[in-house]
Amino acid sequence: DRYGGAIGREAPHWSVLTHARYLPAEIEQNREEFYAGGERDAVLVTNLLHQHAIPLQRIARVLEFGCGVGRVTFPLARRFPEVIGCDVSAAHLEVAGTEAAARGSVNIGWHQSTVDEPLPDLDYDLLFSRIVLQHNPPPVMAWLLRQAFARLRPGGIAIFQLPTHALGYRFAVADYLAPNQPLAMEMHVLPQKTVFALARE
Repeated sequence: DRYGGAIGREAPHWSVLTHARYLPAEIEQNREEFYAGGERDAVLVTNLLHQHAIPLQRIARVLEFGCGVGRVTFPLARRFPEVIGCDVSAAHLEVAGTEAAARGSVNIGWHQSTVDEPLPDLDYDLLFSRIVLQHNPPPVMAWLLRQAFARLRPGGIAIFQLPTHALGYRFAVADYLAPNQPLAMEMHVLPQKTVFALARE
């Protein structure tokens, strides 16, 4: 991801949450607030598990796809025995690893997502991904979901977010691959019927 790689190096926290207070010039005074916000996503995960009567003890390993700089990874690691943070940006993972060391977090592993190995070669009980998949074109979203679903252990849970429709949205591979496309943050849609078909598969 050309855009994510560049922004991940230049403004890693802002690339995760695009608020001015998380830009490099402001992040030191807002770092605690930035990381505290990840607690809400971790609570969302545990509430959904409780809602579906799934004991937390059933979850031994969590894969967080698109972990960024660890904002949600750290509160997930306080709740589950093992968490693997996966991200396309080496710069994100470097920041996350430094933060993990400073926090003394020892039950977190990191994986850089590449074309050859988008996900780590292991299975897991819970997949979590939020405000991530939408930045990939629809064929890539489907490719990632297919692989993510396939690595879930029997009875595994997938908690993820992506847009399934948008007025006026269209995607054409030829247009997307045309030369001289501007470098910008992408926002894409994957139809709900496609998501369900991938889950059934």
